[in-house]
Amino acid sequence: MSKAFFEVFPTLKLDTGLQDLFEQVTVEKVTSTRRKDFLRVYIASDHLIHKEDVFRVEREIGKQFFPNMPIVVKFYERFSLSSQYDPEKLMDAYRESILLELREASPVEYSLFKRADIVFSQDKLLLTLEDTVFGREKGGELARILTIRSYEKTEGDTQIAAEIPGVDLGEDGQKLSEEVNAQIEKMTAQYESEAVERAEEYKKAFLETGGTEEEWAEHDIRIHVWYEIKNQTEDVLSFVVKGTESWTSAYAETRYYNLDLESNEFLTLESFLGKDYVEKANESIRGQIEERMKKGEVFFAPEEGGFETIEAEPDFYVNEKGNPVIVFEKYAIAPGAMGEVEFEIAL
Repeated sequence: MSKAFFEVFPTLKLDTGLQDLFEQVTVEKVTSTRRKDFLRVYIASDHLIHKEDVFRVEREIGKQFFPNMPIVVKFYERFSLSSQYDPEKLMDAYRESILLELREASPVEYSLFKRADIVFSQDKLLLTLEDTVFGREKGGELARILTIRSYEKTEGDTQIAAEIPGVDLGEDGQKLSEEVNAQIEKMTAQYESEAVERAEEYKKAFLETGGTEEEWAEHDIRIHVWYEIKNQTEDVLSFVVKGTESWTSAYAETRYYNLDLESNEFLTLESFLGKDYVEKANESIRGQIEERMKKGEVFFAPEEGGFETIEAEPDFYVNEKGNPVIVFEKYAIAPGAMGEVEFEIAL
């Protein structure tokens, strides 16, 4: 459940401008690596926050909360903006932030983007880079960062917000791009349609059992579809597409996409662990469950429906260290309070 930013960081001291800016921010999730050397903070805002301000707050959290620890604090921002922001206006407002992030990540990409020619056509952006060796090598990577479709709408009493990725892998990866994009479009459209239908059925049952329209309006039914990049390098693109409904967690849906950008093919767990990937993964997961149970975490026993073996094609993503992380749905191998359960398989 989301919390106000200063509920999560109540003792954080910021200057007045940043304090006012982050008063309107919510924190959706906080995670860290097992070594506690990298803290991820997922934030949401109804207004743009420039990257310079994000970097300043990241540094302040590091200094104030972890003064003697070598820990990196990284924000992952999600903005829900009004319809006044078409792609061109958004680029005008956020271009400097894109440049700042690119400069931190790659001086080459920063330079290419800064000198690029940008043209807008309806809801699409055409980015033309200088015809250089670096431009040809990096063009596809920049396009992947910037390709996104976002919208908000209302159907009946239900509010829908969506941020949907559109993968562009260049000419060599056109076939894979089309396949992935078609899957995403189908998944998101189907989820949205079924979620609206579920909300309508819920409302009908609510009214038939004595609820009123006024009481129903207080439910504030929302459907959210979005994506999260897990790892993006020159060789690998790993991301997830998620759908959630504000009134129930039972129908949340997550799809995992792991792409090999060298061969333009889907990555599988076998790609990382070899032909005996099932047994290697099983051995690692069993060991991690044993260690985590010693620390107080609760897992179902095999006879109770707990872990026995991974599926032939398990859900997984690739983390920032390049390791596959296998994910089990809520309730699959542990009580619901554990949520989704993840196991990093070290290579």
